[in-house]
Amino acid sequence: MIGMLIRKSALEDYDWCPHKFKLVWVDGKKTVSNYKMEAGTRFHEFANWFFDIAGGIDVDCWEELVPSAFNCEEQQMARWFLRTEKSRYEGCKGYFQPAFRELKIVDEERGLSGTIDRADWLDEEHKGIVLVEYKTNRKWNRYTKSSFLRQMAFYSILSNHTICGGLVKRVRYVNPKLQVIEELELTDKHISNCARAILNLQNAIKMGIFPRTCSSFGKYQMCLMCTPEESGAFER
Repeated sequence: MIGMLIRKSALEDYDWCPHKFKLVWVDGKKTVSNYKMEAGTRFHEFANWFFDIAGGIDVDCWEELVPSAFNCEEQQMARWFLRTEKSRYEGCKGYFQPAFRELKIVDEERGLSGTIDRADWLDEEHKGIVLVEYKTNRKWNRYTKSSFLRQMAFYSILSNHTICGGLVKRVRYVNPKLQVIEELELTDKHISNCARAILNLQNAIKMGIFPRTCSSFGKYQMCLMCTPEESGAFER
């Protein structure tokens, strides 16, 4: 366990509740798959496949690529994504194709691992990249934005120490469900806070200390990793 590689999802689980991290990443307890998770996976697969074939298809025909197997909501998400990519293509034809997609990176030295959805070039000279993350959650607020920036700071640390060498300049949130695209800047504070969170998790793993932080009227209903008795859901 001490030598385990930290992933961004593990870091998020630990931030949510250290005991949830233990249940999932140490004890191997599986989370129950649901429609939201499956729809998110299907969208990721579609977005990645799109770039495999986009170069050989007329831009005006891109919307014909929407899978008929998608349900109405998923088709709407796919059409929105294709429209936004068409708009981006018209503004950067010379560097439209991503620098990389679905790239798995392992940093054995720092004990980190992750798969980056996508990275786009910022200019034709390839002097910088923006990390792109697809999300299909139904909220984009202060909490989810803070979580997103922590995750992208993790990817920035991981990629800049391995393949990117300081090329990461910005990050982009892409949510086809909410039809939101927002490009954000990662500050030194985001990076240092994430580095501290990684260190805290690594120390917790070494010491084997994973306290519960669930509550009866908040995290328990959203997490469901513990029993009601364990979470204190019946306490008054």
